Amino acid sequence: PLAPFWLLWFLLSLATWRLMLPVFIRIRFPIIVSVAIAIAAGFVDFIDHTLSLSRTLVFFPAFLVGHIYRNHIESFANKLGSLGAYGLVLFAGAAGYLVAQGASVAPLYGSVGYSYTSDQFLMPAFHRLVIGLASIAAAISFLSIIPRHKGFFTSLGSWTLPIFLLHGFVVVGFWTVTPVAAQAYGVLFLLLSGALGFAIAYGVASLASAYLNGWVKHQSMR
Repeated sequence: PLAPFWLLWFLLSLATWRLMLPVFIRIRFPIIVSVAIAIAAGFVDFIDHTLSLSRTLVFFPAFLVGHIYRNHIESFANKLGSLGAYGLVLFAGAAGYLVAQGASVAPLYGSVGYSYTSDQFLMPAFHRLVIGLASIAAAISFLSIIPRHKGFFTSLGSWTLPIFLLHGFVVVGFWTVTPVAAQAYGVLFLLLSGALGFAIAYGVASLASAYLNGWVKHQSMR
């Protein structure tokens, strides 16, 4: 109960962010303060998976930026246009190159302190700052390529929470039964994973939408 398993960390962190938000929006320089706390948290060893505290502090600046500047972010993302797609390719290429050169992906999770990921003192803190800034930039780039008009997927996109909660069971099962195939047929595995992920998301969103719409209709007729 005190250490949420895998993707469930997000639910606890989200609840904590909601509680932290009214406090931070009333202080001066809230984003700078949140970034300083996120970086300083890495020096404290007991800030780890417990109560999802490390991830809550590490990713809170991004949550705060999105809350305070959401209108500006949407406007800027709209102006980026195709440049956002190039930005995503750049981020993906840089990340792939660093991993190929032996860089650890552990800092990306933000779940443990610096002592668990490096023997150096200040460099991991700098890495955390760079990763945080790059993550926000990548998120804005992603927003720039999302269609603004209503289409076939618009209604499904509003049911992301059921998808988020349920897809983990399928992913774990998929990892369990196909580790060898993933290594031997990398490209094919990625394509099949994407197709399967789309099918799962579409199915869960459709079922959730149909069930809740039916429930609302039933309540309105009572």
